[in-house]
Amino acid sequence: MNLDDSVRTIKGIGEKTALHFEKLGIKTVMDLLTHYPKGYDLYEKPAPVNIGSFGNTVSVYAKLLSKPVLMKKNSKIIINALFTDIKGNRFGCTWFNMPYLCNSMRTGDAYVLRGIKTYRNGSFELTQPSVYKKEEYDKLSNVLMPIYALTAGVTSKMITKAVRSILECQDIKIESELDKEVAVLKEYGLLSKAISDIHFPGSQNAAKKARDRIALEEFYTFFTGIKDLIESRKTKKAGNILQRKKELDLRISSLPFELTKGQRIALEEVRKDLTAESPMHRIIQGDVGAGKTIIAFLAMLETGLNGYQSAIMAPTAVLASQHYENFMRLFPDMKEKTLLLTGDLTAAEKRAAYEKMMSGEALFIVGTHALFQEKTVFKSLMLVIVDEQHRFGVGQRHELTGKGNMPHVLYMSATPIPRSLAGILYADLDLTVLSEKPKGRQRIHTAVIGPKDREKTYRFIMGELAKKHQAYVICPLIEEGELPFGEDVATYSKMLKKVFAGHNVGVLHGRMSQSDKNAVFDSFAKGDTEILVSTTVVEVGVDVKNATVIVIENAERFGLAQLHQLRGRVGRGSDESYCILISSSDENVDNERLSVMKESDDGFVIAEKDFKMRGPGDILGVRQSGDPAFRLADIYRDHEIMKKAREIAFLK
Repeated sequence: MNLDDSVRTIKGIGEKTALHFEKLGIKTVMDLLTHYPKGYDLYEKPAPVNIGSFGNTVSVYAKLLSKPVLMKKNSKIIINALFTDIKGNRFGCTWFNMPYLCNSMRTGDAYVLRGIKTYRNGSFELTQPSVYKKEEYDKLSNVLMPIYALTAGVTSKMITKAVRSILECQDIKIESELDKEVAVLKEYGLLSKAISDIHFPGSQNAAKKARDRIALEEFYTFFTGIKDLIESRKTKKAGNILQRKKELDLRISSLPFELTKGQRIALEEVRKDLTAESPMHRIIQGDVGAGKTIIAFLAMLETGLNGYQSAIMAPTAVLASQHYENFMRLFPDMKEKTLLLTGDLTAAEKRAAYEKMMSGEALFIVGTHALFQEKTVFKSLMLVIVDEQHRFGVGQRHELTGKGNMPHVLYMSATPIPRSLAGILYADLDLTVLSEKPKGRQRIHTAVIGPKDREKTYRFIMGELAKKHQAYVICPLIEEGELPFGEDVATYSKMLKKVFAGHNVGVLHGRMSQSDKNAVFDSFAKGDTEILVSTTVVEVGVDVKNATVIVIENAERFGLAQLHQLRGRVGRGSDESYCILISSSDENVDNERLSVMKESDDGFVIAEKDFKMRGPGDILGVRQSGDPAFRLADIYRDHEIMKKAREIAFLK
């Protein structure tokens, strides 16, 4: 068995199961090994049901009082049963789609029930609890069991079994350049042992050490790629772009808005780079709504006015389409020279686009990853702009810059990072920071509430809909069962369609086809869809000025950078806007991290506070969205490991 073999080579995984695994991004043996646990379950000693917090997993030793009741609701099978614990507390249990439980549990028998504790209709309840005989549970006591991200058709047990099968295979070799570094080995150990321990740790300490070793590996790989990019640039020269300053200044004065002082400074820095002998490698780091895109557009315009091509690459087709429409709206006379290239174009449309790029007819090219495929050939690519640069790997960025004769490169990031960390991550780039927001931007009112206040939230949304405004509702999961606890888009959207009967509720998530995503988002952008229930796929650059409310469920599950990005989806017009963070339980409303969101709307302030707040925390912790694309490493909590990885990479 090899690391790049299909998961179908693993015993027990057939064609159908492999398709389910693919929904999680797992296609190869290595994909499965790097599908790291989201956390661990410690099977603690059973306690009475009244002990422990709501929303948390608890274990209760209890007796079944009556035969489980089975009923069908829509397409779901629901099982309800009544138990009593050793203190005489009665509580109910609910299971979905597990009809066999009716025959496997007997009235009067005692079991250990392990599930999420809730409080409903005046009594305790466990949701979807696992059921054990006492002797079975005793064997699991004090064992750390991995918790994985799941999808329909994939259980944690299936992943656990498959990973064990790989790790027990004698001919599997997991090697790393870092395994040759003696000092690193003494402190962190072998990568192969770390991967084994991250899935099946013998202790909390073993899990932490494994996590640190994998984080070191991810950072090292990242910085090795950065080092190679720097080395490749040293002997390269860029083609100068002859400035058309007078004409560009006229264009700026005719814009429907006034540039801020920060935007003018940033534009001058970019224009200066465009006339230098060495190629530009600059990053513009700005808060949500700081106005980075107009600087990119003006740099593209100046490039085109001088007869050269420029390309802007966005991480999603939705954002690419948005850039395309906005560029043509601002510069309508350039419409015939502007081209959109995304993966969902038809074969004929792609051929036509390639021809315009090769001939030079298209001067302004907007697209996604499709821009750096083999078939794309530019005539005179002189400027490359990478939007949300952290979404693209170093290799992908290198491929795109290789499309031209060493073009100038401008990166943009809407994820504020503390300067101390930015200096490490962006050491190979010139840094421009945009902290000033354009005129007219209002502060977004932010509230943190618990589940008991959901009804008030729905009434508030109804009031905004009456004003002809729109709303986002964000859930952490796509479908039920991906993680032990959390709201999912599929179930939540069905519920909202009932709550908001007569209003158009749309659904958007990452597993939809690109054409379906575009259709859903277009409907929302036009105002036809009034409420959009979505995962975090909307967090980057999506701009619907009529949206005034964003509700984020299970808010404590998200990193602060991600919450701030999501909040930035509203407040983009002139109307007052609101962000409502709903905690998983009423007890977590005073969560310290969520309080930061109430106190500040400045991304840089939030980043600094988050940096100071984030200690060792849980073994795996809450990852920040907006970090470079690491699976496990976190630039905030792992900043010391990041420094070490950079030192090793640049010394080799």
